[in-house]
Amino acid sequence: MLRIYRFILSALISTAIITISLPAFSQVDPAAIRSDFPSISVFEKVKDSMVSITSVELPYSGYGRYSAYTKTILTSGGTGFIVTEDGYVLTYLGTVEESEIVKVTIGEDEYEADVVATDDFFDIALLKIDDPDAEGIEFSPIQWGDSEDILRGDPVVVVGDPAGGIDKTLTYGFVTNFRDLRLAGPHNFDGVLISDAIEIDASITRGNYGGPVFNRKGEVIAVVNRLASGSEDMNYTIPSNLMKNMFDQLYERGEIFHPWFGVFPYNKLDKRLAVYLGIPMREVNPDTDEPYGIVGVLIDDVAATSPAARSGIRKGDLILELNGILLKTQKQLEKLILAMEEDETFAITIVRNGEVFYKRIRVSERATDYANLGWVASI
Repeated sequence: MLRIYRFILSALISTAIITISLPAFSQVDPAAIRSDFPSISVFEKVKDSMVSITSVELPYSGYGRYSAYTKTILTSGGTGFIVTEDGYVLTYLGTVEESEIVKVTIGEDEYEADVVATDDFFDIALLKIDDPDAEGIEFSPIQWGDSEDILRGDPVVVVGDPAGGIDKTLTYGFVTNFRDLRLAGPHNFDGVLISDAIEIDASITRGNYGGPVFNRKGEVIAVVNRLASGSEDMNYTIPSNLMKNMFDQLYERGEIFHPWFGVFPYNKLDKRLAVYLGIPMREVNPDTDEPYGIVGVLIDDVAATSPAARSGIRKGDLILELNGILLKTQKQLEKLILAMEEDETFAITIVRNGEVFYKRIRVSERATDYANLGWVASI
C-alpha cells in the first residue's frame, strides 16, 4: 500500500512540474522566431525597393494562326529594383528592349517610366520613373552589399516578378559556387568575361533576369543574369561590386566602357610548343626563385581594327608580360584588360620568332563588329 501511495505522490509531483512548465512554452512568440529567419526579415526590408515592370511594343509584327502577317500589341513583364531616391530603376534589357510604353509597379502604385540608358554586353537597362503622379515622392532604393564578402554556403534571397505580372515572389537558397561566366554579347558572340560570377541554387525563371539577390542583411550582393542550361536550380548572377560600377557608368555618362585589346588567344599551349617558341621555362624567375614553367599567352588571331592590330601584334606572338606582370593564363590577361579605364595605356612584352619586343598600347572600346570573327572570344 505504501508503494502505491508513493507512486501516486510521484505522479502528482511530475504532473505539477509539467503543468507549471507549460506556460513558459506558451510565452514564446512565433512571429519573433519567423523574423529571425533571413528570408522573412529580408523581404520586409526590401519589398518597397522592388518593382514589377510591364512593357508594351506597338505594334508587334508577327505570324498569326489564320494570317501570314499580323500586327498586334505585345506585352511583357519582368523584375527591376530602385537604385536612387529620385526613381532610377535597374532591370534586364530584354524586358524593355524595343518597347514604346514602360510602366513600373511599386506596391499598389503604377508609374510610367523612360528607358534612359542600356548596355548590350551586360544586358541591363536603366529606367527613370517619369510620371506626374510621382512628383515629390522619395522612393526607397536598395542598399548595395560587398560581393567580395560572400562565401560559399551563405544564404541568399531572390525577390522578383518571375512570370511578368505576379507581384513579388520570393525564393530562398544558398551560394553554391563561384565560376567564370562569359556573357553572350550583342551578336551572341564574343561577350564579356565575368570573373567569379556567383552561382546560387535559389529557384528563378527568366522573369527574374535583372533582379537582385540579397544577403541576410537585405543588401544586394548580386544581380540575376542566367539560368544554367541543363542544370536544375543552378543559376548565375553578376557580383554586386561589378554591377554597381556598371550602374554608376550608366547613371553618370549614359553608357558603359568595355576595355578591349583585340586578341584571340590559343588555349592549347603545351610544353613542346613552349620550347619551340623559345619560352624560358628552365630559367629561374628572380622574384620567386622558381623555374618559369609554361608562361605567356599565345595569340591565335587578331581582331581587325583593334588596338592589337594597330600596334602590330600578329598571329603566333607570345605575350609574356603586361605592365611588368608575368602572364600564366588567358584569364589573367583578360582580367587585367577588363580592369582598365578608358584611354588607359599599357606595356606588353612579346616573343616573336625567338626575339623579344616591347610595345605600348592604348585600350579602346570593344567593337561589336569586325572583319575576322572567330569561334574563340577575344580579349
